[in-house]
Amino acid sequence: DPGDSVALGMLVTYIVAGLFLTVGFSSRLMSVGVWVLMVSFSLRNPRMYHHVDPLLRLYGLGLILSPCGAMYSVDAWLKRRSGNTEIPMCAPWAQRLIQFQVSMVYFRAFWTKIEGQPWWDGTAVYYALHWVDAVRHPVPPLFDQLWIYQLLTWGTLGIEFCLFSLIWARRCRYWVLAGGLILHVGIQWCLNLDLLEYAIVAGYIPFLFPADLERWLRQKDQKEGHDLQTEGADIHHQDRP
Repeated sequence: DPGDSVALGMLVTYIVAGLFLTVGFSSRLMSVGVWVLMVSFSLRNPRMYHHVDPLLRLYGLGLILSPCGAMYSVDAWLKRRSGNTEIPMCAPWAQRLIQFQVSMVYFRAFWTKIEGQPWWDGTAVYYALHWVDAVRHPVPPLFDQLWIYQLLTWGTLGIEFCLFSLIWARRCRYWVLAGGLILHVGIQWCLNLDLLEYAIVAGYIPFLFPADLERWLRQKDQKEGHDLQTEGADIHHQDRP
């Protein structure tokens, strides 16, 4: 109702809190506010449903319990500016909780799918990609073949199985995440399921090993520093008579 000033104020507050949480400003307070408002909107009008809503509520609860603003955030930047350069050490149990939730999403998806005959005979993806109300880009006639749909159907089952089992093995994790990324990029290209695919891929971030992330950021900083040194040397060389 456009005339409901309370609902409008809650919506504006929700958007602002979401932006602050995204950049990591007052992270703990904003995470609580976003989650409470998200649940409130859902309970106010249960018919206003999007595929991504239950997943975001799971993520939001995990963020409330986690030190989400401790490292890469405005909160951390302000803390460093105040002279506190100590690197925070946090127990990863909240991160494990989010990982477990994402893993259980795939566990439920896998076991729900194998109860259906189309997933056994390899035709399930055909019906999904020909769902008129959700198709974003139609399948090219060249790929409209039974063996291709069987490969995609069984491949989907295999990837989802790995995403709740082999993902916990360190040597397999990045390969499994790459398979999941390919799966969801393909779904996003073919079907219009709100923001579900973006949200589930965002859930892969807690699975990144901190040491690997730090190494990647360090290499990036070193490369940028090297590029600046090279650019400075070129300018100095051009200024010489």
